[in-house]
Amino acid sequence: MTATMIDADRFLGCILAGAVGDALGAPVEFYTIDTIRKMFGAAGTTGYAEEYGGHGTITDDTQMTLFTLERLIRGHRAEHADLFGPMQHAYQRWFGTQGLVDRWADAGGSFATKPAPDGWLVTERGLFSPRSPGKTVIAALRAFAKGDARGSFANRLNTSKGCGAVMRAAPFALLGADGFAFAAGLLTHGDPSGYLPAGALAHLVHLLLQGADLREAVAAVRAKLLD
Repeated sequence: MTATMIDADRFLGCILAGAVGDALGAPVEFYTIDTIRKMFGAAGTTGYAEEYGGHGTITDDTQMTLFTLERLIRGHRAEHADLFGPMQHAYQRWFGTQGLVDRWADAGGSFATKPAPDGWLVTERGLFSPRSPGKTVIAALRAFAKGDARGSFANRLNTSKGCGAVMRAAPFALLGADGFAFAAGLLTHGDPSGYLPAGALAHLVHLLLQGADLREAVAAVRAKLLD
């Protein structure tokens, strides 16, 4: 697995901007636009509001984006032939940070061959905090932890059209292949409206990181989806 040559500063900016956007939106995620304007004025939220015990706190979207990125970095170094088993492993490590189980043995499923998970992110205690994670994602990872097969094109876990796959897909822009993001989305979301947006976002970000014009990039992604 090799990463396509892209501008490293642009990619870092993409990840940071995503984290900032998530932190800005977290306090108003479940409100209507009318409610948001009543709370913050006509312009809506323009700065960090308190959420999860602080201002600008990390979200579940950012947590999963980081675990996705860590997996891609580790996979690039190890040159694993199978991307999606290790990606499932990464998401089970994240699952173990959400306070839903007490032991790695109850979070890792078939990957729990040792008493504790491996990797660097699981040593960051600041990530061990639930941030209203999506029910579809949690259900899929909990099922895998209990022994179910991972999601794939041949094994659709559900009919979810939620955003839990697309919100973690930006790191796949490193690979320049939207199929990776599609398949990683299928680990938790079985409906095309759940996993196709993940591939679309990854492809869009990849084109932008290479310097494409936004309108042209959107048109290219739309054409590919319709193909």
